[in-house]
Amino acid sequence: MKYFEDIPSINYPYEGKMVGGSDVTISYIECMDIMIRFRLKNDVIMSPLSYYTYIWKDGDRPDKIADLYYDDPDFAWLVMMSASSFDWLYDFPLQNNIFEKYIVDRYGSISFAMSNTHHYEDGEGDVIDYTTYISSTDPLKKIVSIYDFEDSTNTSKRKIKLLSKKFIPEIVSEYSEMIKRINESRDTLKTQYISTG
Repeated sequence: MKYFEDIPSINYPYEGKMVGGSDVTISYIECMDIMIRFRLKNDVIMSPLSYYTYIWKDGDRPDKIADLYYDDPDFAWLVMMSASSFDWLYDFPLQNNIFEKYIVDRYGSISFAMSNTHHYEDGEGDVIDYTTYISSTDPLKKIVSIYDFEDSTNTSKRKIKLLSKKFIPEIVSEYSEMIKRINESRDTLKTQYISTG
């Protein structure tokens, strides 16, 4: 099921071309109403039994995972919604080669990122300042390099949640009902506007 396939459109005001000198005509262009949002029910979101844990692998994409798990690549939007990830480029882990390019682009070189400190941690993994680090006798304290910090951040994105397949019929039904209610309400408003206009 494609997320945007049934989203209603709106007539959006658009400043048209200059006509006859300084006159500006106002026209409308039909476009998708991007203000419409579908949400999963709270009881589904809050239940740990509603989700399956998936470990992201290099080369994965939301559409590939949707095809693998839901048997439909068009459910890529559900993969993203389940994972609470809305930027398909940066909310998911970067592939190794792209990650290394990101490090070079951001820090100049991998060796710079590996040899420079991002922060210090105590033995429990809490961030501490340099003074505390120096004076601490904790044998498990450590220096975290920029590279290790970025790698850890990227790796932490590998574990995502996928909504259980058993909810697909309910989600499709809820989505269809939402679109139907929106269309009916807009039709009612149009009818009222025409009758009072």
